[in-house]
Amino acid sequence: MLAYNARMRAEPLEVERLFSDVGQGVLRFKGPLVTQNLADFQNAIRRENAPTVILDLTDVPYMDSSGLGSLVSAYVSGHKAGRRMALSGVNARIINLLEDPKEREPVNQKHVRWWVMQHARRIIRRFEETVEEEQLIPCGAPVDFVPAQPGSRYVVVPSGASG
Repeated sequence: MLAYNARMRAEPLEVERLFSDVGQGVLRFKGPLVTQNLADFQNAIRRENAPTVILDLTDVPYMDSSGLGSLVSAYVSGHKAGRRMALSGVNARIINLLEDPKEREPVNQKHVRWWVMQHARRIIRRFEETVEEEQLIPCGAPVDFVPAQPGSRYVVVPSGASG
């Protein structure tokens, strides 16, 4: 049986500096971003002095309110110093915490769907633009079918078709 005030042993937070290109640094984190290991996160952020910092959270399975507070604090401090910060590889649990910190809705509800749909809409819009630029290949087209080129005055007739 654990004592009421027993400390839980948290998984460690590993920090890896992938590269620092001109004007941009990438920090990869592995492990949960929680109260017990905030010092590692905060120290890594303080050491980074690139104008743009990308935080790769692909291997961060979850964060608690302290982790969220440190993330927001790092953003605000960087913003005041004229630096930019971007998040990469953020999972649904963390997105839900960022979008709905009071946890009014369970994970995978409207906030997560909104995040996914904004990207899906961009992809669909780009697809529609390319369809306007290039003709789609029709279903059942022969292997040697070549779509008409944009701006072409001629329609390419596939072999074996009568025209």
